[in-house]
Amino acid sequence: MKICIWILIIWIFIVLILQQGYLCQVLVWISVVIHMVIVQNDMMSES
Repeated sequence: MKICIWILIIWIFIVLILQQGYLCQVLVWISVVIHMVIVQNDMMSES
C-alpha cells in the first residue's frame, strides 16, 4: 500500500516538473500529500 502511495507521489512530482517546471510549487504539493497520508495513517492506527 505504501509503495503505491510513493509511486503516485513520484509520478505526480515528475509530471508537474515536466509540465510547469515550478519546483517550489511541486515541493509544497508533495508536502501536503505526505501530510495527508500521515494524518490518515494516524487516524487508522487509533481506530
